[in-house]
Amino acid sequence: IASATGLVVGVVAALGYVWQGQGVPDRPAYSLGYVSLLVFAGMLPTIFIGAPLGAKFNNRLNDNTLKYTYAAFLLIVSADMIFKLTD
Repeated sequence: IASATGLVVGVVAALGYVWQGQGVPDRPAYSLGYVSLLVFAGMLPTIFIGAPLGAKFNNRLNDNTLKYTYAAFLLIVSADMIFKLTD
């Protein structure tokens, strides 16, 4: 369910950027609103390759390793965000 929800949110957000960016002058070539079709085309192969690999890697880890690795990642990202606030 989480994946389906993320897909719906992403599609709605992208459509919002397309709609809000219509008529804005000096947009890059090959863009719909604020959405660059070239970037989208470049992201597709990495998504189709990376998602199955990530799922396979996830299934090989035990639950505790995955939880602690994700918790450490969140701590690093949050610490980076806090340090950037002080700059």
